[in-house]
Amino acid sequence: MIKVIKPPQAKKDKKYQPPLTVGWGIDKKTVPGVRNTMAKSIVPPGGRNQRHFHIWTDALWYILKGSLKIFYGPDHELKETVVKAGDFVYIPHGEIHGFMNMSKKETAELIAVYGEVGSKEEAQTLYIEKPW
Repeated sequence: MIKVIKPPQAKKDKKYQPPLTVGWGIDKKTVPGVRNTMAKSIVPPGGRNQRHFHIWTDALWYILKGSLKIFYGPDHELKETVVKAGDFVYIPHGEIHGFMNMSKKETAELIAVYGEVGSKEEAQTLYIEKPW
């Protein structure tokens, strides 16, 4: 059965990846038994999340607003790329990544989809940095 999740129903999470605010729109809490997770992340001006990786899921992003610099790969092979509104991003499970909002004035926003996991806990996110 189709289920519509309205913005107020998306749980706002400020602890998962500070300083981001992540709205968990689709997960096992909003759609019992779901096998995929979808969230909207709001990144404050200059905001950066800590680098991390997901053991059990790929990350799929669509950049809604703004410009992000993505940091990826292990320290000894650290690479960067810039993505902007309208870009799609694929990050395979196990790939170390993190990002920073390039603007000092405007928020950035992205939609993230995590396949084959019904919650952030099932993704088994491992952080390799402390929150910025």
